[in-house]
Amino acid sequence: MKLPSLSLLVDAFVGALRRFPLTMLSAAVACGALMWLVEDGSDDAGVKMMMPAMLGLPLFTAITAFGEAFELKGWRFWAPQVAGVGLLVLYYFQLDPGITNFENVYVPQYLGFLAIAHLLSATSPYLKRGRVEDFWEFNKTLFANFIVGAVYALILYAGLALAILAVDQLFDLNIDSEIYVHLFLLLGLIFFTAFFLHHFPQDYETEDDEYTYTTVFVNLCKFILIPIVGLYFLILYVYGAKIIAMWELPRGWVSSLVIGFSVAGIFTYLLNYRLPAFDSTDAVRLYHKWFWPVLLPLTVLLFVAIGRRINDYGITEERFYVAHAGLWLLAMGLYFLFSKNDNIKFIPLSLAAFILVAVAGPFSANRVARRSQVTIIRELLTKNGRFDGTQVQKRTTTLTGEDAERIISAMSYLESRDALGDIQSWLPMHYDSFPEADDNYSYAYNSASRIAYWLNIRQFTNITSDGKENLNLSVNKATSESYTDIRGYAEYFEINVMDSRNYSEATVRPKRYFRLSTDKAKMVMMSNTNTQSVPVDSFSMIPALQKWFAEGANGYLNIPVENATIELQGQKHKAMFILRDGNIYRKKDTLSIDYMNGILFVKPVK
Repeated sequence: MKLPSLSLLVDAFVGALRRFPLTMLSAAVACGALMWLVEDGSDDAGVKMMMPAMLGLPLFTAITAFGEAFELKGWRFWAPQVAGVGLLVLYYFQLDPGITNFENVYVPQYLGFLAIAHLLSATSPYLKRGRVEDFWEFNKTLFANFIVGAVYALILYAGLALAILAVDQLFDLNIDSEIYVHLFLLLGLIFFTAFFLHHFPQDYETEDDEYTYTTVFVNLCKFILIPIVGLYFLILYVYGAKIIAMWELPRGWVSSLVIGFSVAGIFTYLLNYRLPAFDSTDAVRLYHKWFWPVLLPLTVLLFVAIGRRINDYGITEERFYVAHAGLWLLAMGLYFLFSKNDNIKFIPLSLAAFILVAVAGPFSANRVARRSQVTIIRELLTKNGRFDGTQVQKRTTTLTGEDAERIISAMSYLESRDALGDIQSWLPMHYDSFPEADDNYSYAYNSASRIAYWLNIRQFTNITSDGKENLNLSVNKATSESYTDIRGYAEYFEINVMDSRNYSEATVRPKRYFRLSTDKAKMVMMSNTNTQSVPVDSFSMIPALQKWFAEGANGYLNIPVENATIELQGQKHKAMFILRDGNIYRKKDTLSIDYMNGILFVKPVK
């Protein structure tokens, strides 16, 4: 592969700038914004600049190709370009990367718009004209140029990066490592874009004798893509047979596999679309004929798997996208199964339409998921006597268990989408105004959990399945600075004792260590000799356990660091224990340690 010369690079840049000025401007703005983010990754202004600029790359390419293909002149050619600029400017001003739901709502929506713009750049010259063969040849050329341009960019990056590294090491220049990221962005956005646009087809019609299949494309389809897709589909069909034989519902992640393999299969189908006219081998011919009929049963497997997840946990954006993709695959399969035209333009155009529905409007993933979670909250509150049809009802009895977890999870989901307003009409006060929870209840850390706390709904219960009352201990190190006098203590131990630990004399290495007593209420100092381990002394934890249970509430106790030091008395030694964290139980007034972690200082009693 021969790298482009400097003159070719200059010609490519100038030609791309003349033919696609707004696309090149978008590339420059995106490159500058990303470089800005490399220097200051927390700058929201850089994100606001980068997102519309990246969207402008495929958008202005699509608009320009549309104008050229339809031979628009003068203001007719530039009016859509100006409209595109206006849309991106409006999009810039409505972006706010600092809001709560930006990552969960606006980023997926942006990715959807980006995908639609790329699909339009592949179809805009053929929206109302052109043969399917011309459309296929056009996109084959784009794909080939994309691969070649990416390889050139990577080779140039490797060469220039090594040159910078050599100069840095030989002359001790201490060059900032961020220069390598800046170089990657320059080549990826400026060089690659100019190279790709320089080779962008100018003739949108192809003569029959110009249709070609290079050896690379033939081998890629016949010997790599078709066998791999066939293997994937075989695996899924075997798994489907297992489900039928054992009569069990499929696992949720099967949906993702079906979508992933289907995307690979459709990509292979598009590359293989014209290949039967050049290669009559059985693999090529059969794949072209049977791909869509083979895909349809797998969409049924997808719907069963994702339907199970939706039935159990409701709709989220991720589950909506999976189900929505399944609908698109079903539509594609039915179209190519019953249509006599087999127009492959239907694939990108229908995909763009499906994506638009998924990311914008009343039936978007976000809107549908919010309605689903609101329904779950209403049904569970009603079931547990905390909703009368118009207002939530506070109860004295505590609701725990699976229903409580699902209510809190659904409300937290709404809060992460800035959508707690969807249930505001049920609440006696604004959703941000509910009182803070008790200091010992650490789970009420957001508006959703404070609403649940007010309704006496808890994420957990402090009563275990075997009837033990559980108390989790933690030390709040942020409350204040603390000083502990350890003068006179002879030994220091890192303590991590637990009920479930099974000590083996063969594996105990330290000469002295600690373990729990049989009643799980004492810490026993052990001495390890060459032949056995023997107890040296023991320290009762009962006074400390009683004190902690008296202070704890709702299964949790957060101890200030200055109160985390405990003095212990043994028969032969005195000890001072500094707690880090732990877990203790009480059953029928019997106190025991589940685990205890901290630092222990020991000195002999005189």
